Amino acid sequence: MELAQEQYNILLIAHSENPNILRQYSVLMRDLYGDDRLGIEMLCEADLMEQGNKGNLLKNEDELEQNNDI
Repeated sequence: MELAQEQYNILLIAHSENPNILRQYSVLMRDLYGDDRLGIEMLCEADLMEQGNKGNLLKNEDELEQNNDI
């Protein structure tokens, strides 16, 4: 099980903006390690990341649309 945790840590470092990795890691923490509190915290963090990513995507789309209007 430690190997799985190490691999998730490596993935999180390499892809720190990917909420899906954090969600999968939360399942590991809840189901295999029995750490419900940490699992829930990770899910909340993943939700916040996803909201931030969507906000950035919308901002980029708006900027692209403005550039196309020029």
